[in-house]
Amino acid sequence: MGRASKFGVAFETASRGQKQRDSSGRYLEWISTFDYTDSQRATVKARLDQISKRPKISVLMPVYNTPKQLLEEAIASVHGQIYDNWELCIADDHSPAAWVRPILEKWQARDNRIKVVFRGSNGHI
Repeated sequence: MGRASKFGVAFETASRGQKQRDSSGRYLEWISTFDYTDSQRATVKARLDQISKRPKISVLMPVYNTPKQLLEEAIASVHGQIYDNWELCIADDHSPAAWVRPILEKWQARDNRIKVVFRGSNGHI
């Protein structure tokens, strides 16, 4: 690979990282503008508790070698929802990364709404 090609790959990788940082900043700005305050959250929760027919929302999440922080954040995001009649169904596609199973087992033990299946072979999710 020539020097120009190596530089191109490095530049493309650096650009992608900058785009991710920019979009992350915009998302945090959106959250600070539109997310519920603690009092609004309590009001919405109280209203939800009064609803008699509350459908269960199933969130399906395939996993394969997901980076630790992203895996934790994705699960915590579902776990932190105001609406509580949900289940998170996670299928680990035989991840060889050592951290995946312990993280999934920890969350599954923490909340019975989190259901995990550990596949015995990789099915290419």
